[in-house]
Amino acid sequence: MASTLDKLYSSSTSLPCIILCILALFLLLYTLDTIFLTPPLPPSIPLLGEPPSSRHFSLKTRLSYYTSNLTLQQEAWHNHLKHGRPVIIPTLGLSSELIIPPQWLKWVHSLPDNAANSWEAFVTMDQPYYSLGHAKYLGDSYQGELVKKFDLERMGESIWDEMGFAFRRWIDEEGETDRDGWKELDVEKTVRMIIAQITSRFIVGLPLCRNEQYLRLTCDIADALVVVAATGMALPPIFMPVAGRIASLPVKTKLSKFRKFIQPVYNERVQQLTTSTGTKQQVGDTPPKPYDHLQLILEFAHKNRPEEFASLHEIANRIVVSNFGGIHQSAIHLGVMVLDLLASDSEFNTISALREEFKRVIYSDGGNSDKWTKAKLASLTKTDSLGRETMRLHTFAGRSVFRKVLVDNLQTPDGTVLPKGTMFSLLAKAPHLDSDIYQDPLKFDPFRFSRMREIHGPSSPPVSFVTASTDYLPFGHGKHACPGRFILDFELKMFFCYLLRGYDVEWPEQYGGKRPPNYYLTEACFPPKGARIRIRKREAPAF
Repeated sequence: MASTLDKLYSSSTSLPCIILCILALFLLLYTLDTIFLTPPLPPSIPLLGEPPSSRHFSLKTRLSYYTSNLTLQQEAWHNHLKHGRPVIIPTLGLSSELIIPPQWLKWVHSLPDNAANSWEAFVTMDQPYYSLGHAKYLGDSYQGELVKKFDLERMGESIWDEMGFAFRRWIDEEGETDRDGWKELDVEKTVRMIIAQITSRFIVGLPLCRNEQYLRLTCDIADALVVVAATGMALPPIFMPVAGRIASLPVKTKLSKFRKFIQPVYNERVQQLTTSTGTKQQVGDTPPKPYDHLQLILEFAHKNRPEEFASLHEIANRIVVSNFGGIHQSAIHLGVMVLDLLASDSEFNTISALREEFKRVIYSDGGNSDKWTKAKLASLTKTDSLGRETMRLHTFAGRSVFRKVLVDNLQTPDGTVLPKGTMFSLLAKAPHLDSDIYQDPLKFDPFRFSRMREIHGPSSPPVSFVTASTDYLPFGHGKHACPGRFILDFELKMFFCYLLRGYDVEWPEQYGGKRPPNYYLTEACFPPKGARIRIRKREAPAF
């Protein structure tokens, strides 16, 4: 009898049996999630690449999301969206999402936030409940709204000054120079640290923005947040109470370290604010009030969120969200732009053209480059065009204008009824590659948009780097478009001015004058891993 039980116990705990049990549990939970938790997608809307009657994606279509996402998006655009018809596409894991055509944008903007909400969509995608402990850091994202109030001209001199410190630290002090003064640097790593430092000057100010441990930690936290978000998008919601907490463990450890960096400046600012509002101050009693994003957050919280104002933990989390928005994708875009600058130079003489523009616009007032104004930024049309063309052809995200339905039975322009909880978005990249919209759309033309301005003059359509349209959606569209795009615009123009004034750049010899290709991770576009440039500090400024 004992022998029989031993055999039964042994066979029931064998590796194949354990795997089968895990798979059975997964299928059970997935079925429960599908029936009770995930809102059904409208049966009247077709599944991309499947027969009209099908309500499930084939394995082939699901795999194409990972192996040929651009082709998948092009099929969705040309067969459905371009003609005003919605379609459902596969996304991470076993999930699917409704993609609406750009002709519906007016309808999207007509919806109140309590019917279809962009921030609730980001809560669902980024999973802040697990990574940061609460959904409010995105659902009630007042720190993002405060960015719109930022006076960039007031920060111009400080950011230009910080650009110099960042270039000296992450370019001059990195790598070894040859006898001619050239060195090779990793584009992605170098640009990321420069952007981290510059953005930190905006967000937390001096001296923390020059602390290398702090800067590296902010980048590490951003990477860890992406892992949590990817976990949430790949797995059905029923799995997240366990999977979300496991995926968030590295974030929790890093946040504890982050709060230690923030605490001294937080304590100092809180004391200044409580003292200044609690007693009558005499002129000269206190130092000048700091002007950065942290200060705006604290002042807002002091008046409107007193419980957050009194919590280092909550203010630190607000800063983490600001860092993620200001550093992660900005560094990706700028790294790709550096490669696009070099790749286009042989045909378009891009470097010389931008140097001439910076000399004419920024140094037209006797060399006072510290005074960066909105008028000067707007006059840098060729630099602006380079940025917009990079975002057109090599934008990071494949989709944009995300919304989550918050009401029952929301009706679309074609009469389709969307259940509460439905997520929908627009394709961002596919319209950028349409020959009916852009001439020779697969060609990188750095001055595509500046020529348009030159030809049409004041009657030119709005084609600046930060201006959204139905066929240019990297920053979203309408009142919920990315508020940080104006800071990125400010940073990239300063970055290229500083780079091209003080340095020469070229491809390493082994590249043969050709740009290494970007790589795609599902929908997202990244600069090529390990891509390098040769860079040399000039003995005299170029302009």
